[in-house]
Formats: sequence, structure tokens, C-alpha cells
Amino acid sequence: MYDATLGLLRDHGYARLRIDDVAAAAGVAKTTLYRRWPSLPALVLDALESAIGPRRAPATGDALADLAALLDVLYATLVTSPLAATVRAVGADLIHQPDLAADYRRRFVDPLRGAAIALVAAGRRDGTFATDSDPALVVDAVIGPLIYRGLIDEPMPSRDALLALGLGILRPGEGPAGG
Repeated sequence: MYDATLGLLRDHGYARLRIDDVAAAAGVAKTTLYRRWPSLPALVLDALESAIGPRRAPATGDALADLAALLDVLYATLVTSPLAATVRAVGADLIHQPDLAADYRRRFVDPLRGAAIALVAAGRRDGTFATDSDPALVVDAVIGPLIYRGLIDEPMPSRDALLALGLGILRPGEGPAGG
């Protein structure tokens, strides 16, 4: 079922995905899908999670290096993965479905965002980063361009530009945040 779902997502996008098409592509009855998943978005979330796999960065104890490694994982998920546009589109669509949006956030957003916030907070405590920076706001400021540009269909910033943006906030005065 996952292969059929992912293939249709890649070929037609999330907005045009229909449960009947998934059932036909998987060679099963629509009722078979509904016995296992309560809705098409629930199936899509499971399929995406299965395809993307675990998204973790190494924890070396160096807040700056770990944050850069975590940015690599995030960038792969939201920009370079063959499913990146689908991950972003599903997240945007689920805004109108609060229960599934909470599940999407729990699976795709919170693990990486929470880890990044913890790294910024650790860097503040050990003096690596400016102590007046709000960890959640810094993380959201770095991730925000990926979400926004995905929504307005503009080119994505480079990974290096995002890192420079974050460092410009976390270590003011050490260089430009552009890129």
C-alpha cells in the first residue's frame, strides 16, 4: 500500500490523491484500506514516515556541530528528498484537520524542532551562543524560510544560507547572515 501511495503522491501530488486510486494501484479493495487506516491522510502519514525513515543527528556534545548536523537532516527531509515537496504539502493541507495535524507534528515536526531547540538552549548555557536568543524563535527563524518558500513556490535557500542565518542570530557580530 505504501508503494502505491508514494508513487501516486510523486506522480500527481497530494492534492489530487484519491483513496480509490490508491486502492486500484495497490490492487486491493477500498475497504481494505479503510480497515487499516481511518482516512487517506492517515495512510499518507504512515507511508511518508516509512519512506523517510528515522531522522536523527549525531549527538557529539558540541552544540554548534550538532546543530549543523541536525540542519542537514532537516534540509534533506524538506528540500533534497524526493518526497520533500510532498512532506511540505501534506503538512500544509493538514492545517484544516486538527487531529491529523497533531499527528503530523508529532511525527515530522516535533522531533527535529525539539532537538534543535534543546541544542540552542545548551549552546546558550555553555556560552557557545548569545544568551539573549530565544531558542524556539531561533529555530523557527531558520526553518521558516523552507516552509514559506515551499508555500509560495520560490527556490529554496541553500543549507549554508540557513546555517549562516542561524549563526547570525546566535553569534551576532561574527559575520553576515546572508547567502
